[in-house]
Amino acid sequence: MLKLRFNKVVIFLYAITTLFLLFSCKSVPSYNYVEPLYLVDSDAPILVYVPVQSNVRFVEHVLSNFTDISKNDINRIVSRTDNIAISSNLRGNVEFIIQGSYPAFALKSALSKKNGWLLSNIEDSTFSLCYYSNPDLKFQLFSPDTSTIAVSNDVIPIIKKYINEQKLYFDEGDCQFLDSKRIDPKIFDYLTKAPNGEIKFYAQKPLDFLSKFLGKTFNLGINSLCGSLVQSKDENLFALTLEIELNNPVIVKAAVKMLKLALFPVPAKIVQAGSSKIIISDISFSWKELIKLLM
Repeated sequence: MLKLRFNKVVIFLYAITTLFLLFSCKSVPSYNYVEPLYLVDSDAPILVYVPVQSNVRFVEHVLSNFTDISKNDINRIVSRTDNIAISSNLRGNVEFIIQGSYPAFALKSALSKKNGWLLSNIEDSTFSLCYYSNPDLKFQLFSPDTSTIAVSNDVIPIIKKYINEQKLYFDEGDCQFLDSKRIDPKIFDYLTKAPNGEIKFYAQKPLDFLSKFLGKTFNLGINSLCGSLVQSKDENLFALTLEIELNNPVIVKAAVKMLKLALFPVPAKIVQAGSSKIIISDISFSWKELIKLLM
């Protein structure tokens, strides 16, 4: 199962790097910039935000291990990339929205029908967009402008969100897509405010996340779960911090004990913070474990 998940990562990254490395004099339509977190599934079980320039070693490691591109090309890709927004259902369906500053892409030549790619058009009353799919690879690509690349199993919801954001900008008043809901502003602020360049995440289905993280079912009345990943001095490791808010302050002390047992023998600092919050810190979390958790 782990190998299958990593194969999915390889597919996504190959698609991304294919786009990054293509140059063309062909112009790309000019659209208004859309925040990456406005395009991912706002209801997904987990949302992740990666400030790339503060996590260069991690991003370079992922590209070098799961693609065949050169070190120079990897450096060029990473230098042009600012942030990556990710949503995951924790069962293999993942959306990547990559934001940066890129040259125009020669999509027609690289993603040709001869190479197994199918071009599909999305016609709207105002916008004409397209996306690429490959039946053998089971994923789709959408790159509407020189600052946005989307990779997902199904990019249609992302495209609808993108069109909706463009219409909102022009205040056209016909934004009626069912899946155009934006991320909660409080979650958006939490994910994007990273003073130390940490990777931030927010679990909208905290029990699902905690069960997958611990490898066992864990029944607690959890109101919210979020956390951060800071690059460790050790290669291939993050320092992980989890913040868990419980619904019932009465059970916090018992929950601390349960978490200590669940994490044993992993060394971790688990403390109560306030009346209903538990903070878990001092956990080493590998780059590989992060990818496994999302996929």
